[in-house]
Amino acid sequence: VISNLPYMMLCCIPLFAFVLKILYIRRGIFYIDHLIYALHIHTFAYVGVMLIGLIAMGLNRTVPGPVAGWIIGLLWSTFAVQIFLSIRRVYRQGWFFTIFKFFVGGFVYLIVLCMGLVATFLATLKWS
Repeated sequence: VISNLPYMMLCCIPLFAFVLKILYIRRGIFYIDHLIYALHIHTFAYVGVMLIGLIAMGLNRTVPGPVAGWIIGLLWSTFAVQIFLSIRRVYRQGWFFTIFKFFVGGFVYLIVLCMGLVATFLATLKWS
């Protein structure tokens, strides 16, 4: 299953762009623009998760537990805020609609990722 996860994530990028297209249907933005933005968000997410993971491993070895936990929590919060501000800047909406669409889009994409994970698991079982 682990070796098939990159393929699953690659297939989920267009689905994320579709979620963005539905959320911002009245904005008149083409699907390809949402797809390019989805590629940027996913690239940022992959790099961010890797960096936070490496920093967390280093902090857990050098810094006392509670301090490392707070620093790692701050890094994850900064990560989420950066994605939120990116969405706000790209789609140029007010704070209320951006917050609402950030959470709705995140929830819908979480469901898409879970369905993709189940499909990947089942496909791996069938073809392995």
